[in-house]
Amino acid sequence: MKNYYRILGIRKSASADQIRLAYRALAKIHHPDRHPGNPEAGEKFKEISEAYTVLSDPDKRKKYDQKLYYAERQGSHAGTAFNSGSHQKNRERKKQTRRPPPPPKPPTFRERMTPYFFVGLLLFFFLLTAIMLIVGPLESEEEKKYKNLPKIIYPEKKDSVVSIYSADSPYDAVFSEGVFFENNNSIIITNTPHSEVVVCLKEANPPFRTIRNEYLAPGVVYRMNGVPNGKYLIKAYFGSEWDPELVLAGGKVKGGFKNADGFFEMKEPENLLDIRQQNSGLNIKYATYEVFLVNLHKQPGRSISEEAFFK
Repeated sequence: MKNYYRILGIRKSASADQIRLAYRALAKIHHPDRHPGNPEAGEKFKEISEAYTVLSDPDKRKKYDQKLYYAERQGSHAGTAFNSGSHQKNRERKKQTRRPPPPPKPPTFRERMTPYFFVGLLLFFFLLTAIMLIVGPLESEEEKKYKNLPKIIYPEKKDSVVSIYSADSPYDAVFSEGVFFENNNSIIITNTPHSEVVVCLKEANPPFRTIRNEYLAPGVVYRMNGVPNGKYLIKAYFGSEWDPELVLAGGKVKGGFKNADGFFEMKEPENLLDIRQQNSGLNIKYATYEVFLVNLHKQPGRSISEEAFFK
């Protein structure tokens, strides 16, 4: 009986996603179009497809697992029954020719020093932990840079209602709902500590769609996940005191900042975000970028018009 798990190179406990990834990787390698005139490649591809057809269907997989279990069990019993007589004879022969055990060897230098090594390592970590608790963790240059900045405190109003939260998408009606992809491509966006922002992800190539728009409060670090493969630019609308009734772009857009700092875009070629996952066999490496909006806020040469932002 064929073992479909061995054919795909996976475990019996593999999930549906792992089965699919294994099949795709093997199918690319053994596809007949890549091996013209090689009948063995065709047979291998049929075997892979047969295994995937069974294991990707939950009902077929359940029935197959039961058959495989009984087949392996019968094979093990047959081997035990066949070899039991020879095993008994070998045990009797070994008893007759058994030699006295050799005297124990003295421990080597490495064996003697191993306990001392682990004790020293434990003491080192204990001492390092004590020093960190007393002195405190080391600060990075970025943390030192922002340590003395004033904290932003909003006045409390008992009758006020928060109209927007971080990661809200206030301009879906303008740009349409966000475009997501089933992958782990991501962009980590750190907002400036002094301003609110609506940060957008714009395609760098035609049709130049804006596929994401996210509101971020001051100082928020936000991970934009599920970014499709492609090349993108960052554009942002900075300000404070969000007003959902404010009208922009000649009445075409609703919602904006009462105190606007302007519209900006990272349009230089060196700021292009080339989001692309890399497939290497069964391994997939996803793209991750970091963007600090402090490098965009109020920077000369990066300002754009209100019409260009909402285009």
